[in-house]
Amino acid sequence: MKNWTQLLLMFAMLIPFPLSAQTEAYQFPIQRQPLADDWQIAYSELGDGEQTWVFIHGLGSYSPAWNRNLEAFSQHARCIAIDLPGYGQSTQRAHAGSMDWYADRVLEFLDSMEIESPVLFGHSMGGQIAVTVALKQPERIQQLVLVAPAGFETFTEQEGAAIMGVTTPEMVEATPESQIRINFGLNFSNMPEDVEAMIQDRFALKRTSDFKAYTQVISNSVKGMLGGPVFDRLGALKIPVLAVYGAEDQLIPNRYLHPTLTTEQVGQAGVDALGDGTLVMLPNAGHFAMYEQAAAFEEAVLEFLISE
Repeated sequence: MKNWTQLLLMFAMLIPFPLSAQTEAYQFPIQRQPLADDWQIAYSELGDGEQTWVFIHGLGSYSPAWNRNLEAFSQHARCIAIDLPGYGQSTQRAHAGSMDWYADRVLEFLDSMEIESPVLFGHSMGGQIAVTVALKQPERIQQLVLVAPAGFETFTEQEGAAIMGVTTPEMVEATPESQIRINFGLNFSNMPEDVEAMIQDRFALKRTSDFKAYTQVISNSVKGMLGGPVFDRLGALKIPVLAVYGAEDQLIPNRYLHPTLTTEQVGQAGVDALGDGTLVMLPNAGHFAMYEQAAAFEEAVLEFLISE
């Protein structure tokens, strides 16, 4: 049972959920864009250019996940990294957490910012959201850059039920600090020192009034990923897609549910299902490949988006 619990907590990727006040992990100024129903999207914006690149973080994460990438990319395009609703500096309250719900909020944000045809970057759950956005409005999105995207690995109904069984709000609330620190470590091949600021954000969250909403958001979002599969619809995408994985990703595939799969096999299966997909495996990188190997990630992205 201990191994099962560890496994399913690994799926949850319980990484930072920062406080309402801007924290040390935020390296760039935050702005806020109002949406309908009293939601606000917090975002950082750097650079300018003909293209706009929009960065979507993963489950339990926030826009600082892209800290090591934005300055370099801002030399080539207008870069906007968002906090999804319920995360970071955006409005923090519980919501449906489905992939369709997130995608609709992203599209609403793009509309409100008058962003016509962006390149979407998505990490982990953010990758599944980005795919869902592109499926909803295929003419709207230029290209996708997906980092360790959720949705390429598929789960049976039984596997999904097991995952949901240990990602209830109560289970998230009960996660001790020692396990939180372990969960952070699972995202990296060699965890960078500056990730400590994110760990401290997560520790501090439990002492705030936002924590109950956080536990519900995490649980609903896991349910949303399982309930909004995209793998069988990847062939409908007619735009170029770059999929980047860390060669030492410990979270994809799920090592307990799918012990015979490799990360590269998961990535290749998704790329094969796409009409126009490219797979890049980054050595010495885990689930946060864009953070841990920022220079190699930048090179792969610029070759894909800019080099002809």
